[in-house]
Amino acid sequence: MRRSIRSRFIQYAFIIILPLLVAGTALLYQYYHDKQSDIKLSVLAQARAASQMTTLWLNVQSDSLETMAGTPAVRTRNLPVIKTYFIRLLNNKKEWQNIFLADERGRVLVSYAPFQSGVSVADRDYFIQVKRTGRPYVSDFIASGRFTHAPTVIIAYPLNDDKGNFTGIMALSLAPKELGEMFSRLKLPFGYIISVFDRKGVLISRNLNVEKYLGHRYTDKVIQDALAGKTDITLVKSPVDGYFSLLASTPVNNTGWALITGAPERVIYGEFRRAVWAFIIFVALMLLLSYFLVVLLARRFTQPIINIEETAARIGRNQLDSRVHVESGDEVEDLAHEINRMAEELQATARSRADFLARVSHELRSPLTVIRIFLDLVAAGKLGELPERMRKGLDSALRQSQRLHQVIEDLISLSDLEARRVEFKRERIEPAEMLNDAVRDMLPAAEVKKLYLKLDISDPLPVINGDLDWLKDTLKKVIDNAIKFTDKGGVMVNACSDQGNLRIEISDTGVGISAENLKHIFERFYQVEDINIRRVQGSGMGLPIAGLVVKMHGGSIWVESPGIGQGSKVIILLPAS
Repeated sequence: MRRSIRSRFIQYAFIIILPLLVAGTALLYQYYHDKQSDIKLSVLAQARAASQMTTLWLNVQSDSLETMAGTPAVRTRNLPVIKTYFIRLLNNKKEWQNIFLADERGRVLVSYAPFQSGVSVADRDYFIQVKRTGRPYVSDFIASGRFTHAPTVIIAYPLNDDKGNFTGIMALSLAPKELGEMFSRLKLPFGYIISVFDRKGVLISRNLNVEKYLGHRYTDKVIQDALAGKTDITLVKSPVDGYFSLLASTPVNNTGWALITGAPERVIYGEFRRAVWAFIIFVALMLLLSYFLVVLLARRFTQPIINIEETAARIGRNQLDSRVHVESGDEVEDLAHEINRMAEELQATARSRADFLARVSHELRSPLTVIRIFLDLVAAGKLGELPERMRKGLDSALRQSQRLHQVIEDLISLSDLEARRVEFKRERIEPAEMLNDAVRDMLPAAEVKKLYLKLDISDPLPVINGDLDWLKDTLKKVIDNAIKFTDKGGVMVNACSDQGNLRIEISDTGVGISAENLKHIFERFYQVEDINIRRVQGSGMGLPIAGLVVKMHGGSIWVESPGIGQGSKVIILLPAS
């Protein structure tokens, strides 16, 4: 009842909220799709613009070299004039670090900065490439060199005579940091980063945090693809700072360099994330509000029924002092009063039955004791010789009196346990000794039926606290029950430590128990309605007594069985001392 009614309320609330969830999700998806397209186009456009700016910046420097190369002073090698010209130029251009002139053998003739006489650049890539191709050349990143005091790149321009013969180079040393500062002056969206790499993947310039990353070489695929001439945009981990970023890569024309533009994912998708969080918060509030409405309505309609259901379940578990407390002022309250009245009648009946059984048991104990003593005297010949034809009858009377005595003792024990009239001793118990005594006492019963009864202790057993006599008697009752319902094979008693507690398993190869009967196995006087099981005589009190003793010692007991004819196993778990 509880689950059905509450599930209906939840179902109705979900039906109301579901269209809102679907519509909100659809809007978020469309917003994300549009936003992603806009961001990709923006990043790619920034990359192309930065690439063109870099190419233009390099062309401007190369044009300056071309202009100087055509001056008469350079063509005639008028070194003093060239020196003066160099000084005037470098004072006006802060991005220029040095400028020098070298002959066809690579020997530097004149330089802005002081240098040692006879310095040669013939082994430098920029000299070799210009001499080989006859075209201007931009070098890779140079951390330090003969003509620079800071990281630099060099633009070299070929010098030729009137006949077109190579006569040397004019080279310009540029500070790549200036390129990064030029990028930083652009009106870029917040968080955008522009990085320039040389042919080897070395970071030449960056608009942010230049000093931290400048001069490091990177071999990531996104850089190598750009150096190979590919233009692409992808969401990957940034090769420079390691953040996931949307990166646009493009080559820098006529230089062999690559340029990558992008921004960390958390920056470019910040607006989208804020929209997602707003939607999530809205949905959470709707769900929370719906939950509270469902709880309020469900409590109003179902709480009295829940109380009745739970109390009825407790009464069904023999907790007859349970009562329903409902003040709804309707038919449900009338039902609660009726259940309480029924529980009071059941409790009174149970109390009367328990008192009756206790009185009857005590009343039967005394005369039965006299009868047993008399039968024992007759059987022993104390009252005279016994004719042989009466011996069988006397043996049967002795067995039945013993059985009746055991039934009465079980009734008294069960009544005392249920009424909590038993006071258990609390003493330290060595389980191995207790188990050995119980198995040894039950061996004769097993031998009569030609069954084996074995004890296996696999681990050092934990010491327990409890009443040794009651616990030993409990084990004997469980073992006796297993022997009664076993015709072939035998009974195995296993003991071990289970997470610090004592675990005892009594397994038999007997008739087994069906799943339906397992639920009632610890109910007093319960007898299985099966012809193969009912033929075994028993009072139906052994396992209920064992269950109460174990539970009153803080342990647990249960029975497992694969089914009829497949044996059964009783598991007892007792807490360690």
